[in-house]
Amino acid sequence: MTHIITKTMYRIIPCLLFCTLSLAKNTVKLSAKKSHATNVKATKKKPNNPFPKKLIKEMNETELQEYLIYAKAINDKELVLKTFQALLSNSSDQNNLKNYKLDLADYQFENRDFEKAAFTYEEFFTLYPGAQEAEYSQYKAILCWFTMTLAPYRDQSITHKAIFLIEDFLRKSQHDRFIKESKKMLKKCRQKLFEHEAHVFENYIKQKKFTSAQKRYDYMQEKFQDIEHIDQYLHYMNGMLELTKDPKTRPFIVKFNLDNALKTDKKITPDKKAKAAHFFVS
Repeated sequence: MTHIITKTMYRIIPCLLFCTLSLAKNTVKLSAKKSHATNVKATKKKPNNPFPKKLIKEMNETELQEYLIYAKAINDKELVLKTFQALLSNSSDQNNLKNYKLDLADYQFENRDFEKAAFTYEEFFTLYPGAQEAEYSQYKAILCWFTMTLAPYRDQSITHKAIFLIEDFLRKSQHDRFIKESKKMLKKCRQKLFEHEAHVFENYIKQKKFTSAQKRYDYMQEKFQDIEHIDQYLHYMNGMLELTKDPKTRPFIVKFNLDNALKTDKKITPDKKAKAAHFFVS
């Protein structure tokens, strides 16, 4: 019996030693990870306020420049904007004022405050039309307005504004990259306007306002010849108009999709068995 117990102990002891060593090893690894995490947190510690006993209005320009770096480092947007305003108000150096204005616009753009950024960029190239950065600021203002354009089924006032600014910019710009990007934006804006008009046309045919639909069709045919695939789009819309005008072919459900205009195998036919009710015209 004693022999059996002794033999069993010889088997158990190595296992216990192995488990103990593994546990110790894992504990060391865990401690190392915690130490690393603590070090990472320490490196991400927010910087100290360089002027804790001063208000922004009490700082001179050099102090404000340093304070701006601090405000950006702690990611306090309101503080950054207040510091920019103080710099713009206090500086008497025209070159510094120019740089502050452009830096403010870039900061607003980076923080996706596109409307304010657009106005700041526009103010910059109005105040400094001869500056080296004037063309850049004008391009960025356009980019802001372009970014704010709405979907085709919504109001297109901003799209019209963007187009006006782009066309004016292209008449003067000499920077190849800005010209190339502006042309891309112009093309997208024009496409958006066309799709907006097509949306209006769609509503007219669904409401059986065929005279208004025809006028809208004629308008698109005249004004949007620059749109890619315009002939296919117009062919599709004309087919939809003819289909819905005739009581014999008018579908119970009108399904209008401009993408179908680009599908060569897609035929415009009445679909009286359509399951998805896009709009009832009966």
